[in-house]
Amino acid sequence: MLITSSGFRKTLTGLQSKIVGVYACSGDMRYAQLLFDKMSNPNVFALNWMISVIAFHGQYREAIGYFSLIGVSRRFPNEYTFSGVLKACVGSLDLNLGRGVHGMVCKMGFQCQVLVCNALVDMCCKCGEMNHARRVFDRMPSRDVVSWTSIISGYCHMGKANESIVLFERMKLLRKF
Repeated sequence: MLITSSGFRKTLTGLQSKIVGVYACSGDMRYAQLLFDKMSNPNVFALNWMISVIAFHGQYREAIGYFSLIGVSRRFPNEYTFSGVLKACVGSLDLNLGRGVHGMVCKMGFQCQVLVCNALVDMCCKCGEMNHARRVFDRMPSRDVVSWTSIISGYCHMGKANESIVLFERMKLLRKF
């Protein structure tokens, strides 16, 4: 079997991304960051690991910093990238950045992805933007239990129990639980 140098490079980057994920998931962020920093051209999967796990550990600004590497690396984000950075926006309570990310979501055609929409609804709810959350929710082509839970919880958190009950009953009628 003949492996060209570009094929080897792709295989090596894929392997490095997986190892970054293993270190990140095991909580060893020092080695995950060290390996990530040594990658000559990290792919979107390595970036996603860094964004998601760093945000999970409460380092929201640092996670957002990794998101900014998407443009530098000339890699295109995917639905997991947007979901991760939107969680970082919630953690840092940066609604303006979240709005900017929402604009990117729409521009890049991810506005119909359930995972991304769920993250948008969650971000808007937690930042007190219920009207915006409801618009995103209502425009979703399909919803899962996370979608329903996010919007219902958002209304409860804002003290709008009647709206929560109406949505819960609607969810039950649609058998989406």
